[in-house]
Amino acid sequence: MAEIDGHDFGAGELNIFLFTENPKATFDKAREFLENRRLDYAVRAAFRELTQEEFVVLWPPGANAFSIA
Repeated sequence: MAEIDGHDFGAGELNIFLFTENPKATFDKAREFLENRRLDYAVRAAFRELTQEEFVVLWPPGANAFSIA
């Protein structure tokens, strides 16, 4: 389960912010939606704990850097 916290767009990207207790499971559901519509080609997904500064990358596989423009 996830709750939408907000979104922004600009600098060639769209960001959607969610609160969830299980980031991987939440992204897996979103990825199913994106893949079924062939929209997953430019998707990057990451999460961070509320008390942390650094992001943990969920997608794409093998990526280790993530930032919000």
